[in-house]
Amino acid sequence: MNSMFRLILVVLVAAVVSLTGSMNARAADVSAGADVASAYVFRGDSVNDGWVLQPYLEVGNSAHELLAPLSLGVWANYDLDDDGGDGAESGQFSEIDLSASYVLPINLENASVSAGYTEYTYNTGDADRELNLIASYDNIRLSPEVAVYMGVDGALEDKLQLQLSGSHDESLNAAGDLVLNLGGTVAYQHNDSDGEGPEDGLGYVLLSAGVSRGIFSARADFWVETDEDVLTIEDESVIVVGISGAM
Repeated sequence: MNSMFRLILVVLVAAVVSLTGSMNARAADVSAGADVASAYVFRGDSVNDGWVLQPYLEVGNSAHELLAPLSLGVWANYDLDDDGGDGAESGQFSEIDLSASYVLPINLENASVSAGYTEYTYNTGDADRELNLIASYDNIRLSPEVAVYMGVDGALEDKLQLQLSGSHDESLNAAGDLVLNLGGTVAYQHNDSDGEGPEDGLGYVLLSAGVSRGIFSARADFWVETDEDVLTIEDESVIVVGISGAM
């Protein structure tokens, strides 16, 4: 890992310690986990065709009136196989992303709207920056979500993506701890390529099916190409096994 990545990690850890250290330990909401996947696919685009490890961490404070709507996160991709164009060899981090999300004060039952920012940093020294706005609604049968992602810098600059997603969880046993997870996403992409790159239109359909029990989960993602002039799907199926927990 190069010095830039070390600096990013140090700054993030310092921020987490500062955030949690200024309030009592019980007030801090910390969730962490890691996924092992057969490929790294970002919005239908294959970043690495080989196996990867993707750890993540999120910190918030639901007990604090001012900080409750705010959460900070970090996500990373570690290449287990040297089989991709991400510039990293096997056994290296190719990407570390920093994110912040703020839940807007909208008083609607079972609904929420959040605004966020993500900075994607790569081992090449490059970075992409993006804003997002996500509206979601939770009920018993289906949890729909509408998300808008707007690139503001780097390779994502002037690119816009609109996603419509839905998910459903179904208990498979009497105890309710074995859960079937189903999900789907349809994505529209505006590339702002001035006719020299991919066209605008439906980029992909993503279908997911998996099971979870306690801190363990496993799922299969199926990427469906809708228009090769917008996006060509290379990895049509990805297997993901994960572990996650909250403190």
